[in-house]
Amino acid sequence: IPVSLDGNTLAVVAADPSRVQALDTVATMTGLTVRTSVAPLDAIEEALDRAHGMAPNQPLEIPEELLASLRSEAPPVDLATSAALAQAADDCNAEDDAPIVRLVNLILISAVQCNASEVVFEPRPRSLEVFFKRGGRWRHEMSPPQLTAAAIASRIKLMASLDPADRLRPQCGLSQCRHPGMPPLPMRVVT
Repeated sequence: IPVSLDGNTLAVVAADPSRVQALDTVATMTGLTVRTSVAPLDAIEEALDRAHGMAPNQPLEIPEELLASLRSEAPPVDLATSAALAQAADDCNAEDDAPIVRLVNLILISAVQCNASEVVFEPRPRSLEVFFKRGGRWRHEMSPPQLTAAAIASRIKLMASLDPADRLRPQCGLSQCRHPGMPPLPMRVVT
């Protein structure tokens, strides 16, 4: 990252100064002489977070009462459940009592508030992981209970007018997320 400019010399900090090609590219693009200093990757990432106005590595917390209701319901997903989840399909602030709707809304609103350009829900054998892309970098944001994975997928598919029952073929759809004080935000959903 650049740290200072002194005349024709740009001072940059790098975690790996052996990446000469990257440093040469900076020199070519700026037309300046590049002077390199070394810093730990964590310190560089923290500086980038501050520059982008992001809180460093603070994962999204699920409120305890929502977590308890998610665990107690253990929502099986079928077409009846999917129809219930569709009630507030494009309203990210729906005051719906369904815990899955509240959880998805929490995730989407958090993504909007931290200026995430992408959100990925990644099911794993023993967990579900949520990642936000902010400032060009992927960050792990949260790990909702694994038992919610199918219901979360159904909710998001319904928001984009996709078929929640079709899990074998890739699907692509569009939706909008509405948040008070902001214009509707377009969402592209790909499964």
